[in-house]
Amino acid sequence: HEPDFEVVGSAENGREALTRIHLLNPDLVILDVEMPVMDGWETLEAIRLSYPQLAVIMFSTLDPDKDGTAGRAIKLGARDFVRKPANIENRRLAWQHLRENLLQKVKTHCESA
Repeated sequence: HEPDFEVVGSAENGREALTRIHLLNPDLVILDVEMPVMDGWETLEAIRLSYPQLAVIMFSTLDPDKDGTAGRAIKLGARDFVRKPANIENRRLAWQHLRENLLQKVKTHCESA
């Protein structure tokens, strides 16, 4: 619902994401760590090989401080890491969390591209 952004596609798994990236040529990819078929780590590595300049933000319920996921994401070539709103039962609060965290980082990385 942001006027300056357009979602051009989505994918159920990493393998499908790679196909869609090739077809849709996005400016930025938001990539979940936990996906079937090909997880986010494998997908990120494949993106770096084929699309080294494509901005990728990793997105997960994993705690970046406990699991080291943010550091791993950056090391593998992601531009950033955002934690999914976990255990937020109130839908409004979940959307607020996304707006404050994910959307802000999307804006930052699209402006710097």
